[in-house]
Amino acid sequence: MIKMKKPWKKIRKKLHEKPDLRVGKSGITEGIVAEARQLLKSKGIIKVKVLKNVATTKKEAKELIEKLAKEADAEIGKIIGKTAILYRKDLGE
Repeated sequence: MIKMKKPWKKIRKKLHEKPDLRVGKSGITEGIVAEARQLLKSKGIIKVKVLKNVATTKKEAKELIEKLAKEADAEIGKIIGKTAILYRKDLGE
């Protein structure tokens, strides 16, 4: 299996922008997954923020982000606290 490189330049740039998607008190719903897929399709890379009322710890936030990435068919670029960068799998070539 060939391991693909992460698009680090785009990931670092995205870290300084506002979140494209916020995970609220409903958690990871079909609507959030659909929105994430749509944003990934159009932008290729998105910033996701998990709000405090959903995940009280970084571990809980990481689990939610991993679940969202799996369901939205995305790769995790970087997780910092309760914020993550997700990108399309074909972007990391």
